[in-house]
Amino acid sequence: MKLFLSFFFCATIFLPTLINGLQCYECIICSRPFDRINATIRITNSSSESCYKLETGISTTRGAMDVCIQTNALGLGTWCCNTDLCNRGQSSVLMNLKIVISTFLLSIGLMDVLQLFCGYSV
Repeated sequence: MKLFLSFFFCATIFLPTLINGLQCYECIICSRPFDRINATIRITNSSSESCYKLETGISTTRGAMDVCIQTNALGLGTWCCNTDLCNRGQSSVLMNLKIVISTFLLSIGLMDVLQLFCGYSV
């Protein structure tokens, strides 16, 4: 049961919104630091699109595109993501926290499986 709940929790965090499309911030010349009030929210037409943030050193652009190729050189480049409003660019701490929590929950579920099938106990 714990394993199922762990997978369910991870799926609800990481899977994009497939029914209504993906929501992305969109602005041609975005403010620095990013202020979501000055951006519009675009809802994509398909689940295959990705949100992006393009940093050129002179300006920052955000939006959605069909094929997003992530590049990064000295802090400049394109960043791609696939969750609602993920292209705000300030989510690395939150994403790291999600990864740590998901890993912890999966490890608890896997320990239960090991105990059940292998007789392994912690």
